[in-house]
Amino acid sequence: SPTAPDLPASPTVADAMNPHAAQVPVSASMREVVALMAETETSGVAVVADDGTLAGFVSDGDVARYLGRNNMEFTSSNLGVANFRDDDTLREKLAELAELNVMRIAVERVVSVEQDVALDDACTMLAKRKIKKMPVTCDGRVVGSISRRNVMRYLMREMGK
Repeated sequence: SPTAPDLPASPTVADAMNPHAAQVPVSASMREVVALMAETETSGVAVVADDGTLAGFVSDGDVARYLGRNNMEFTSSNLGVANFRDDDTLREKLAELAELNVMRIAVERVVSVEQDVALDDACTMLAKRKIKKMPVTCDGRVVGSISRRNVMRYLMREMGK
């Protein structure tokens, strides 16, 4: 029978997290946030206060929800394909979004995890809350992020040993 990979006895969030996760200050505009998300190909960005503490989190889903209000129509319920209507309302929403302060879109009650939490507990949090990514903190300060993708990469690294 196949043997289990040699994982550390108790891997923590710090073992799998992205320590270089994208973050923005509370003063950032959504134009800056969207540009950073595109540049770093990330689905979510931590918003940090001047002292480095977590103030919020904004995801691609939050942006889509903002833009999608009354501007999305389904072209096929079987395919689940959504198209944005090309009208002035969407253009206005885009212009409006670009100028908004990030905290107008960001979630302030953020699901986050401390870096020394057991990795399996963090996986449980991601799964139960049905989220892709969450900020990682150490004493309240943002030190990275953990995502389902980070967990998969960690597992592949460990299995390759």
